Amino acid sequence: MRVKYPLAVVVIGGGVYLYSQHDHPDDNPVSDTVQRIEMGADSVGAKLDEIGAALDRGQIEVSGAEDSVGELQGSLDERTDLIDDSKERFDRIEEILNDIADRNGINGTRADDQRTAE
Repeated sequence: MRVKYPLAVVVIGGGVYLYSQHDHPDDNPVSDTVQRIEMGADSVGAKLDEIGAALDRGQIEVSGAEDSVGELQGSLDERTDLIDDSKERFDRIEEILNDIADRNGINGTRADDQRTAE
């Protein structure tokens, strides 16, 4: 049995579960498999090592990983653009505040040493 669909490690209420979908050799429909992992740290680590070894041997195919990475990269790019836009706006606000400070001076004293109403 080869896993052909994404594998997930899910933590629910203190339990760790492995979820996968796979095809049956007799061409039956795809079925879901959920396997609970015992919560001991050693057994969780051993199960993750087992999964890694199965991936290395090619016994597990993880499909859709490239799509997920692409979606994450697209989302990251959007957030980076929003951060850049926000920084530009903050820089513009800072320029405006500096212009106001230059015109009004500090504590009501204008830049040309004329007193302003306080």
